[in-house]
Amino acid sequence: MTQSETTQILEELKEIRTRLDHLDGSVNHLEKSVSHLEKSVDRLEISADKSEAYREGTQWVVNLAFSLIAATTIGIILRFVLGS
Repeated sequence: MTQSETTQILEELKEIRTRLDHLDGSVNHLEKSVSHLEKSVDRLEISADKSEAYREGTQWVVNLAFSLIAATTIGIILRFVLGS
């Protein structure tokens, strides 16, 4: 192998190494992006859980209000009927 061939091979190896370094940097960047996306998904899941809890709580309050209205109405009717 000649000096020229050796030099050419070394230059190609340097170029390959540079490309590998760039790929490594890209992989690190993608890993950080994935980590940020996972955190965003976690926050969205928490938000969805809170929304569901709020919806269930609101439904409970509405049901309670209707029950109280029904009980009050029945009480008024009974007083009117029994009072007469």
